[in-house]
Amino acid sequence: MKQTSVKQQLDKRFRRVQLISFGVIVGISMVAYLFFKFTAQHPVNTHLPMESNQTTNPLDNSSSMIADTFAHKVQMAYAPYCKVSSNRDEVKVHIEGNNQLITDFINGNEKLSDLNMESHRCEIKLQKAQNTLDARFAIDRKNGVAYVKIPNDIVFKLTDKLIALP
Repeated sequence: MKQTSVKQQLDKRFRRVQLISFGVIVGISMVAYLFFKFTAQHPVNTHLPMESNQTTNPLDNSSSMIADTFAHKVQMAYAPYCKVSSNRDEVKVHIEGNNQLITDFINGNEKLSDLNMESHRCEIKLQKAQNTLDARFAIDRKNGVAYVKIPNDIVFKLTDKLIALP
């Protein structure tokens, strides 16, 4: 029987530990690679779509709000330049002021003036020559609560104005 020295025995153990450590590191690396490869999400396309001749419905991007809340928020944001009234069927908004104020309500999106009450459940009439804006929003009732459907451009601008109030 051949006897090995303590140094040789330690060298053998150290090499085994090195090999096992290398194997563990390679195994962890492979698991991590496979995990990230199969769970990574596809990149998001950040390019803006090209304009097309298709007509889009501005209310495709809209929000519903309780009618009384909407009327109150508009009154708060645009007072003293606006009058808000409502009846059982609709909420009416009338704003008088300079062109900046009336285009501010629609967040500069003049396509909203193409909406009509029959097909979109709201109607916005922008009259720049008279510096007025008249808007009507149809009321829909769900479980006894009155809601109006509002284009997001109006909601965004209304929110900005309310946040800026003291």
